[in-house]
Amino acid sequence: MNVSIIYVNYNSSNLIVSSINSVIELTKDISYEIIVVDNNSYIEDKDKLKIYCNSKNIKVIESNINLGFGKGNNLGAKHAKGEYLFFLNPDTYLINNAIYQLFNFAKEHNILTCGANLFSANHKPTLSYWMLMPSIKDELSAFFCNIPLKIKYRNSHEHNFTTTPKEVAFITGADLMIHNELFNKLNGFDEDFFMYFEETDLQYRIKQLGHKIYNLPSAKIVHLESQTLSSQTKKLKLFFTSRKKFYLKNHSIAHFKIANTILKTSSIIRICAFYILQKKEKINYWKTTLNQCS
Repeated sequence: MNVSIIYVNYNSSNLIVSSINSVIELTKDISYEIIVVDNNSYIEDKDKLKIYCNSKNIKVIESNINLGFGKGNNLGAKHAKGEYLFFLNPDTYLINNAIYQLFNFAKEHNILTCGANLFSANHKPTLSYWMLMPSIKDELSAFFCNIPLKIKYRNSHEHNFTTTPKEVAFITGADLMIHNELFNKLNGFDEDFFMYFEETDLQYRIKQLGHKIYNLPSAKIVHLESQTLSSQTKKLKLFFTSRKKFYLKNHSIAHFKIANTILKTSSIIRICAFYILQKKEKINYWKTTLNQCS
């Protein structure tokens, strides 16, 4: 088996069905299996998913609690037979034979971790990777609206506008391909993270082992961001809880405090700027960020 494609479902059966249909339609020239972990979805959603998966001979693993993203994927990986694991978000669908391209690239170049170029629903380039791990340096770049990164990488700091594979700091969690043996060696995703930063933490540990991570621009996938979590306040709370865990696991307390000070300062400046511009939605966003940043 070449690739095990793993989804985690939580009341998103419509999205997963659409995503799986794109996989079945466009994935050629490799052997693959699809595994869906259900994180204790509502009965109606779970039943719909099971009926669909049974008709396609797709394995469904049911959890009686919501395990979160990382732990759910770990459960799916325990049942995987593929040489590579491909963690795919429910709110994605393939544009081309992306899974084959990623697998073939990884095999040819002995790459253990890689991901595709991502696009929005209207096929506009969107966040596919990042060129810095979360750190003081990353917060300083964000303080200056990431202008340093945009200059250094010629606007390819989050999406690859070239035709050449690119070494990156980390791939977003929407589409992450990793060698099964390496994933098991690292004990998978750190289950302290319920959602957000688990993929970043995993790739940080991959980097610590000396492995490189690549974006492959010819592999193309749509990511319908924010389709599976409705509340922005809830999203930000989860984000900052996981952000703090990442910093404290991988950096010193002093490093975390300095990074937070930079973010707080940036938030205050942006609140003032958007107040002048009368951008209420932006003001609320940065106020929430400021409140959550502790």
